[in-house]
Amino acid sequence: MLPSLSRPSLWLLCLPLIGTTDAQQYCSKVTFHVRATAENMMFVDLPEVTNSTAIAEYLANGFSNGPPTNGTLIISGEFEIGGTYCQPASSEADTGILQYFIHGATYNQTMWTGLGIDNEYNWVLFATNHGYHTLTLDSLGHGDNHARPDPYLVVQNALQAEINHNIISAIRNSSMTNPLNRTFDNIVLVTHSYGSSTGVSLVRSHPTDIDAFVITGWSTSLSRNAAVRQQFIPAVDVHPNRFAGLDKGYVTHMTEMSRKITFYAGNFNLIVPLEDYVVGDTVGVGEILSLVGGLAPARGFEGPILAHGREPGMITAAKRPFKHMIFLLRSCTVLVTGAHGYLAGRTIAAVIEAGFLVHGTVRSPPAAETVKNSISRFSDDLETTQIPNITLSGAFDEAMKGVNVIVHLASPSGFKLKDPELVMKITTSSIDSLMESAMKEPTVVAVVLMSSMGTMLDSTKEAPYQYTEEDWDLTAIEAAKKHGMSCLGGLVYRASKVGAERAFWSFKDRKPSFSMTAINPA
Repeated sequence: MLPSLSRPSLWLLCLPLIGTTDAQQYCSKVTFHVRATAENMMFVDLPEVTNSTAIAEYLANGFSNGPPTNGTLIISGEFEIGGTYCQPASSEADTGILQYFIHGATYNQTMWTGLGIDNEYNWVLFATNHGYHTLTLDSLGHGDNHARPDPYLVVQNALQAEINHNIISAIRNSSMTNPLNRTFDNIVLVTHSYGSSTGVSLVRSHPTDIDAFVITGWSTSLSRNAAVRQQFIPAVDVHPNRFAGLDKGYVTHMTEMSRKITFYAGNFNLIVPLEDYVVGDTVGVGEILSLVGGLAPARGFEGPILAHGREPGMITAAKRPFKHMIFLLRSCTVLVTGAHGYLAGRTIAAVIEAGFLVHGTVRSPPAAETVKNSISRFSDDLETTQIPNITLSGAFDEAMKGVNVIVHLASPSGFKLKDPELVMKITTSSIDSLMESAMKEPTVVAVVLMSSMGTMLDSTKEAPYQYTEEDWDLTAIEAAKKHGMSCLGGLVYRASKVGAERAFWSFKDRKPSFSMTAINPA
């Protein structure tokens, strides 16, 4: 494990405020020859390659409505990735730790040295002055890398993550197969913005690649409106001389102002955004649209994490205090519906105690207050959203943004409701509403339905009998249909539970990207 990580890493995040010393560093250019294979997204209906307007519209529509895809595509190849390796000048201060950097979209490795303007923003110099080794790389399709592969189908989040995995593996395992001519046992991954999305994808697939994670400019929430406002257009149209001959699928900010609004906030040297626009890099359309690959949590990583977020309004703007980022990375955000119920209250408390973030849905503001009062010691870790009618289409859309696991406990039915037809309609509609929202949210990885043993109990079965998922309580449904308004409340309730669970499992046929579980407590 990495010793004393938190203090030097916090210093690094305060870089613009602290400044640097005049100590020297030893740097050299390096090139990694990497073979990598990844399962990329198969984008379809691609725009005409010379039509700048169509390309910009394709990107904007992909952000607004989700990109058109047709499954996935296996990409495999050999790639040449260039970078700069710097060593601390003083052997006495050498920590033996490598800081491994992944830059953001429309940038390259120069962002980590302050774009070469001065040392005030030079993270690399500050790090080497404090005994760290640093490796800054140009990601595939960026910087001084000569190759500019297909910007739609090849240069994507998944492939970038696998390339970095193979580079890190070479650095860890053999000095003979990497240009650093040495190995490192302790590696700190330092990422920013899109690079953080790549880093999360890397750590999710290969949690033991790194020993610690410094992540900036990232959250699990994707602001599609903010993304559309970035004003990305083909880079060759913005800087025709610098990007002459470049595929128009590589885009950058249209104006200096749009770039400044996107990347700068608070106090900063006014010269920096001017230079940034002049030397800014590009990003592939497919790279941007595959951003969702880095939004799901990396649950297998157990090392130290230092997180720093973005201002509201950015593409991946954080909605929560960053003390919770460790949970967003290692675990997940859990949506608990019907948060004001008895079972939900106990569930919420248990989930928060386990270190997860919880988002609960309630029917009214008083219900929200009741929930927070009943679990007051956890109230700071609970967010609530009011949904007066959970049967309406889209009712869960807002509450589900950025959620990873859904625990559905809300039920509009009960023993007091007497009209079986109405109850069945309400319960199935609420399930349909929930699942339709889940199908649209890319961060969802699991949905859990609280059902009932009553959905499978059949009074016609003789003991001993072993119930399985093939059993349904059809007698309750038949009784509800037969007796109508005079049917006993318990039978109506059981019939509604059968209808709800059947509606739930019907979504399995649509091959959702998340797992589905129904719990049938006795």
